[in-house]
Amino acid sequence: QSSAVVAMVKNWHSLQSVTLNNCAHLTDDALLGIAKYCHHLEELNVQNGFFANEIISRCIENCPLLKRVNFSGNNMFQDDNLILLAKHCGNLKAVDIRNCKKVTTKAISEFAELCGTLESF
Repeated sequence: QSSAVVAMVKNWHSLQSVTLNNCAHLTDDALLGIAKYCHHLEELNVQNGFFANEIISRCIENCPLLKRVNFSGNNMFQDDNLILLAKHCGNLKAVDIRNCKKVTTKAISEFAELCGTLESF
């Protein structure tokens, strides 16, 4: 399934929204493909995905136009991912990190200070 996602996004560079909810069989390769080819992405929804911390970071770094993200239920999403979102994605409007157990209240406070455009958290 991951190779199909990569093949799809490889040909659709202008994608602005990707939703891959509850796709337990997707590997890090799928998110890497999004990071590599979808630089115009504004919305990323990978709820209940199982993506490695460093892969999430690469996606955030390569998709600076993100406005809405949903990483809820991803147990690998951590403090550094949240701070990276605030620093690299200046147009963020909505962030959903419910049930991301590795995110601390300290990181949430720092995120709130860095991210003034947020409408929903």
